[in-house]
Amino acid sequence: MCAHAYSFGCRCICISISVVVYCMLLLVFYVNWSRTVKKNFPPGTINYDSDSEHHMERAPGVQWCVTSDEFQFRVIVKENPLTRRGVLSTAASVFDPLGFVAPFILVGKRIVQQMCRYKLSWDDTLLDNLRPLWESWLLDLKNLADVKIQRCYVPPNFKALHYELHHFSDASVSGYGECSYLRVISTSGEVHCTLVMGRSRVAPTKVTTTPRL
Repeated sequence: MCAHAYSFGCRCICISISVVVYCMLLLVFYVNWSRTVKKNFPPGTINYDSDSEHHMERAPGVQWCVTSDEFQFRVIVKENPLTRRGVLSTAASVFDPLGFVAPFILVGKRIVQQMCRYKLSWDDTLLDNLRPLWESWLLDLKNLADVKIQRCYVPPNFKALHYELHHFSDASVSGYGECSYLRVISTSGEVHCTLVMGRSRVAPTKVTTTPRL
């Protein structure tokens, strides 16, 4: 993070503390990853040890490693039955509000949609032709724990001069999706691109053309 960002963060902290004091409230919980900014907090208001290597907090539905300032996924694969109910429960257990792993989740949603197209009831067993796809998806599900995304859009010491927001979308008979990237140009001409948000949906069961999607 650049110097002016640290300065801005410190000013925000001072303003927040002033508001809390004015309202006669006690500030007891404030999480921050920067040791430089942390020095501006009153004693006892940081709820984690700055020397901890893997302190985790929940932020927008995912895990936030405060020390490394990275978003991570905490994956717990439950032993759900191989029925429509169990498959849907497992596929919906991955909460990804920012769409970091939207393409992966789309595969699981497609399997659920196929079960609906075959008109299986909630407790009907997964069909043999879908079982290998589902088992392969479950194996990959555990690998989400290795996905790490930097929380900051711009790298440290990157002096940004110009910002651009680029949107991309595509569709097929299986599904459609959209993603947005932030493209930043520095004062020295360097370019850095970061994923801001992604979205994916399975194609509707009602037959429609790809251009309409």
